[in-house]
Amino acid sequence: MQDNLLWSQALSFLGREIEGIDGDGNLVEGIVTGVKFLEGQLVLLIDGEERDLQLITAVKVRWASEEESRLGAEG
Repeated sequence: MQDNLLWSQALSFLGREIEGIDGDGNLVEGIVTGVKFLEGQLVLLIDGEERDLQLITAVKVRWASEEESRLGAEG
């Protein structure tokens, strides 16, 4: 049951823009494109890089720009 809750939380990050602090204390920000668990820890794929975030400080919805919306409507 606990695993299902963790997966649900992890999947809620997909497509979101996040900010967080990594294990070295560095600010990390970007779009979450994948999630996985590695040795019981949540690992996020952010802009193509695996990141083990110790603390997520912000989660944002990335809204499409007018240009992206127009291109999507034309495609």
